[in-house]
Amino acid sequence: MSWDFDDTDEVDETDDSEYFEFIFKLEEENESRYQAQARELVKSKTLITELNGILIRYKLSFRYFLCEISFDGGENYHSKSLARMRWRKAEKLEALPLLFADTEASLLREN
Repeated sequence: MSWDFDDTDEVDETDDSEYFEFIFKLEEENESRYQAQARELVKSKTLITELNGILIRYKLSFRYFLCEISFDGGENYHSKSLARMRWRKAEKLEALPLLFADTEASLLREN
């Protein structure tokens, strides 16, 4: 996947505000699930979840968080996001719930 960093379009502050409010709402509503997912991902380094028929595969390395999605039941995965992570376990556990919420918010808005 190639990343398109063309952000020259006019900024819609209302849309941006609504999007980030949606992320924070998901993070709050799903706090316990996201925390459980974070613990499992830190432990196993790979986690697959499902959202409205879309498979989401999270991978965690020493320094990176990778999110891939599959629309075909896991036959093919496509990169969704990559984030650099701090290396301490506690910092990963703290950061991951927001990344889960961001992923789900993006998928819910796109699909």
